[in-house]
Amino acid sequence: MMPAAIRWAYTTPVYLGSRPNKSFAGIYQDENGVNSYYNALAVSAAKSFAHGFTAQLSYTWSHEIDDGQSYGESTNNLFGSNANYWTVNGDYKQNKSSGNLDQRQRFVLSWAWAPTFTHRGGAFYKYVVNGWQLSSITAISTGWPYTVSVKVNGSSSATVVPGMFSNYNLSLSGLSNVVPFWPYYGHYYPSRYNSDARLSKMLPIGEKGMRLALNFEVFNLSNSWSPTSISSYQAFTELKGVLTATPLGLGSADGGFPDGTQARRMQLSARFSF
Repeated sequence: MMPAAIRWAYTTPVYLGSRPNKSFAGIYQDENGVNSYYNALAVSAAKSFAHGFTAQLSYTWSHEIDDGQSYGESTNNLFGSNANYWTVNGDYKQNKSSGNLDQRQRFVLSWAWAPTFTHRGGAFYKYVVNGWQLSSITAISTGWPYTVSVKVNGSSSATVVPGMFSNYNLSLSGLSNVVPFWPYYGHYYPSRYNSDARLSKMLPIGEKGMRLALNFEVFNLSNSWSPTSISSYQAFTELKGVLTATPLGLGSADGGFPDGTQARRMQLSARFSF
């Protein structure tokens, strides 16, 4: 049995009327009207233990808030070529909420173990027994925020204000099509977990400090996955003034640093130091 549709009631001013002179198209005004705010707390600790073991951990709590600055990655807002991002034209404070750079919590633990198994001399102990290093970095963080939209079906092709606005959103103003009674970037992707590990063998060369490091590395050791985008950000559909909730899409991408994927990866490498 399909669940009953959820319907919402929402009231908004409707923009009607016409331009005084229909010979002109839209008018844009450039102004420095938006702000961004960032607050953070960072804590870190490091400790050296016996037998060549060291560890470091850090925790960051932060909150990035803005009233439209989050669109700064697009030149549309920076240079005034598109003003269709805010719910109400010029009312930036109405859209004040978490920005798309907000990541509330992040925890990182790193450690390295470089033991000396024996102090005996000889090539076998120098090149085979000693010179091993095992290290790891684990990061746990909350997800990035995203915003959801509403699809307007009623009279979507009408031009309410000739030469200026088109009716593709609830207020008929031609401005933002986000859900106006929810904050921008009010939804968050799932938390992320990632752990990388490296096993290295250090081979000394000569007596001048030169050495060759042979490395075996594994990225995303646990093969953990968290979506970085979803297939649909539409939360509501409007028809004849009635809003019907629609389910958001499923995860559709998993881009990650440094090579664009979160999939588990393994590699061999060598590094010569002199």
